[in-house]
Amino acid sequence: MTFFEHQERARTSTTKLVLLFALAVLVLAGSLSGAVAWLLWGFQHQGQGAFQWNAETQSNVAKVAALVLLIIAGAAFYRMAQLRGGGRTIAEQMGGRLLLRNNPTPEERRILNVVEEMAIASGVPVPPVYLIEDEAINAFAAGYHVRDAVIGITRGAIKFLKREELQGVIAHEFSHILNGDMRLNLRLIGWLHGILVLGLLGKALLRVRSSGYRSRNNKNEGGLVLVGLALFVLGYAGVFFGNLIKAAVSRQREFLADASGVQFTRYPGGLSGALQKIGGYPLGSRLLMPQVEEISHMMFGDSLITKRHVSWFATHPALPERIKRIDPRWNGEYINPFQLPEPSYSAIAEEEAAPTSTAAKTAALKDFAAVLIATVGQPSTQSVNLAQQQLQQMPTVLTTQVADANGACCVVYALLLAHSSAETVEQQKHLLAAALNSVEQLQVATLYKATQQLARPLHYPLLELTQPALLQLSPKQRTQFLQVLQQLVAADAVTNLFEWCVLQLLTHHLQPPAVASSRVDLSSCATHAELLLAGLARAGHIDTQQQQQAWQAACASAGFNTNAELPEPSKEQLTAALANLRTVKPLQLPRLLKAMVHCVQHDGQLTPVELELVRLTSALLDCPIPAIVVG
Repeated sequence: MTFFEHQERARTSTTKLVLLFALAVLVLAGSLSGAVAWLLWGFQHQGQGAFQWNAETQSNVAKVAALVLLIIAGAAFYRMAQLRGGGRTIAEQMGGRLLLRNNPTPEERRILNVVEEMAIASGVPVPPVYLIEDEAINAFAAGYHVRDAVIGITRGAIKFLKREELQGVIAHEFSHILNGDMRLNLRLIGWLHGILVLGLLGKALLRVRSSGYRSRNNKNEGGLVLVGLALFVLGYAGVFFGNLIKAAVSRQREFLADASGVQFTRYPGGLSGALQKIGGYPLGSRLLMPQVEEISHMMFGDSLITKRHVSWFATHPALPERIKRIDPRWNGEYINPFQLPEPSYSAIAEEEAAPTSTAAKTAALKDFAAVLIATVGQPSTQSVNLAQQQLQQMPTVLTTQVADANGACCVVYALLLAHSSAETVEQQKHLLAAALNSVEQLQVATLYKATQQLARPLHYPLLELTQPALLQLSPKQRTQFLQVLQQLVAADAVTNLFEWCVLQLLTHHLQPPAVASSRVDLSSCATHAELLLAGLARAGHIDTQQQQQAWQAACASAGFNTNAELPEPSKEQLTAALANLRTVKPLQLPRLLKAMVHCVQHDGQLTPVELELVRLTSALLDCPIPAIVVG
């Protein structure tokens, strides 16, 4: 299944889940309304005959149903609003501590390296990593989107898992990120909370009665007890069925993430070893914190104290079943991490890794576009190996600066200067002089020299490394930072596609737009697609005739036949086009991405610079192309 099919499946699953929960809520509201209407009739018409369905009863049922729906919806949206911060909110609620690049312990440095490698290999922003101080072996990915995703990992995991096992766990979590599972998980929390509130309300009413409260009217007192009992029983019945739905969805997602994680690393032993250690470790993956019940479906392993194994309520498949699917030759024995030597900090042995990628040798082939698009959201061992090499080649003067928000801002400024002409750089320096203090200006000047000497294939990975630190900026600081970037990009009248992509990518990351509630056909966005392809055609070719031919060929590839002159889109037109293209249906995006590759490759070659532009624009469409070598 491709990345785009996964995204479509996630959307379909969400729709089905919404319908299931809507059905559960309607049944719950109907049952509760009927029960309350019956109670009201009984208290209002004692001794006046059997219950009758009349206008008065209908009115009572409608009022109660409206109130029930309002309570559930209000509670659900309130909980979702609490989680609007994305993965960071979940991690902080669990007591997680953000791991920074400056002065980490060896164990912390190791997990940061693994996450950075996986992110750069996948072509997604490097997610912040939160350490959960718990000795269990567990992890999670949380967030509404790739851009606000975080990785949470327990102390036990980084303490007892070897590097290749950590790679397997993180690859599993990146699968959840790339397959669109995170948003579904957060929605589940909100919907279940809405139903749970009814049961909690009923429990509160019963507690008031049992605490000694006495009404002046025994009839009203009895009615309060019965209403509370009805709320309690039906509310928790709703939670019962809601948890059934949550568990069923979660189990299938875990199998998918296991399979994708193995496909990512091409080393089943890593993920299998982590699961075997969970089975052999006394604490396993069970977390000792009250928040775990709500987020149990988001965790790598079963995090609940009560072992449910293969029950209907299990959020994870049984460990033996997961391990057998990954490693059919498993002998059934678990691994006790206490009986092992200290975890190895070395990289995966060469003999365990897959051979060097052959995708790099296919750049000149006509079907390279299809090869490249097939990798979207499907990183491989070769992508991980390339990411490791790129991190090793990164100068220390740059990597030390991305450890904090201020340094990361200066790195981005320097990177933009490195892509400007000498005249434009002077204009940009004047702009920075007005926006930065003297220390920051000196810092940018030093980093500018380093980025000038930086190999071009390392520019995009460097940009990705800045993003966890940039997320630590306050809302006001984010706005100021993006305003400075806008001024730097606008310093000349030329639409530099790399500069525009950097500005859009960071804006997308730091001030994410609302997610489209509905999707449209690519054909309805033809004009916007043509503008984006025009920008790529102009950036990928020098000769005006080649630009025209490349653009027309790319438009034809996407199904837009045009004989018009090649447009010269402004930054504002490209920005508007991008916003519209983000609403295209997932299964129709490959057609656009292939057209983008055909556009820059029209002259028979795909240079690292052109690949960088394709990867940047694809990332803006939320279609991450993994790290890959061309030449």
